[in-house]
Amino acid sequence: MESFELDKTLWQKALGTPLILSQSGGLTSLALALPNGLRLPDDGFSVASSLEVFLVLSGEIQLGLEDGERTIGPGILTVLQAGEKHYARNAGSELAKLVQFTLPA
Repeated sequence: MESFELDKTLWQKALGTPLILSQSGGLTSLALALPNGLRLPDDGFSVASSLEVFLVLSGEIQLGLEDGERTIGPGILTVLQAGEKHYARNAGSELAKLVQFTLPA
């Protein structure tokens, strides 16, 4: 078993780039802190290579998909299928914090 304290130090390490928390049996867990206005990737779309599950803990994320944008906030769980094109942008005024889990397709 592994557990992680989602404290200030962890979020500083995850600022602007995903921080891998754990990898086991094909499951990867990550933490990500997005400052206001930051978009990942900078331009275009990222393509999910596996099943991706996001849980926003604080802030607002504008999730861009091929068919438009959706705003997701605290407590919203989002599932992207492998091959789905997407981007994430902090659309709010505060630091957005989320955890992500990836699983083989």
